[in-house]
Amino acid sequence: MSAQKLSLGFIPLIILIAVGIIIAGAGGAYIVRNQFVKTGKSGKAALDEKKIQQQIENPTSLPTLTPTPTSELAPQSYTYQPPVNQGQTANEPGFTIKPPAGWNQVSSQPTSGGFLFEGPTKDKTEGEDGLVVSASPTITIQISKVPSAGNLDNLGQYLKEKAEADYEKVTFISETATTFANQEARFFESILFKQGVGIHSIDYALIKNGYALIVTGAALDSAWDKHEAIIKTSLNTFAFTE
Repeated sequence: MSAQKLSLGFIPLIILIAVGIIIAGAGGAYIVRNQFVKTGKSGKAALDEKKIQQQIENPTSLPTLTPTPTSELAPQSYTYQPPVNQGQTANEPGFTIKPPAGWNQVSSQPTSGGFLFEGPTKDKTEGEDGLVVSASPTITIQISKVPSAGNLDNLGQYLKEKAEADYEKVTFISETATTFANQEARFFESILFKQGVGIHSIDYALIKNGYALIVTGAALDSAWDKHEAIIKTSLNTFAFTE
């Protein structure tokens, strides 16, 4: 069975059961609809094997159900407030953000600087040599200490070089100076390619209190149009707590 059929998973199976009886054959599952049920002389219902065989030989594809991506934000903001280090003039910045409604907070690891929010459904695309990739849209916030000599230009150049080192090909769509969360920032929009699969990414890079922050929204390039609006809306709610 192909990877595509295997990936249909749990929900389509429920739909099949709701419509009628499932007959498992060498080629998969077939629906036994009402028109395939006949009534014998005894008055008891039975399956019309001839009509069932005709369906097996000429199967009808089921409609594909694609969940509609959310267009709303979560009712409450996620807030990160790091501990205050006594005696320091500048502390790690705290922040708030409203993720899209229904998205999951997958990780919150201040020690490694990673915060990840992930969409509830996975998009699929094909890459090289029959590779099938499933991935959810994501929003990430990364925080790390920067050297005293660090500045936005250095941070932006580092991000570009790291992307080019990590991926087989990088297409930079946009690179501009901007303002984000009331701070001077650099904005990047790019498509990152590996094994024929493109990842569409928008990134805001900024420095506050001696910490570098990278705020990113990303999704498979083939599904970017579905998620772009809500990702940008969510990123625009990012704000520092002080």
